[in-house]
Amino acid sequence: MFDGADWYIPVSTDVRSKLSAIEVKNEKLIKNFEQYAEESYDDYGR
Repeated sequence: MFDGADWYIPVSTDVRSKLSAIEVKNEKLIKNFEQYAEESYDDYGR
């Protein structure tokens, strides 16, 4: 979101070590859904 702003300086690019257990589970869930969506959905998301 802020990559285009010249004033923005990220604190870190890899925050995985700071994620809670729930956030790690959510990341895995999202990755699984993304893989499924790429394989199963057409151009209109159906």
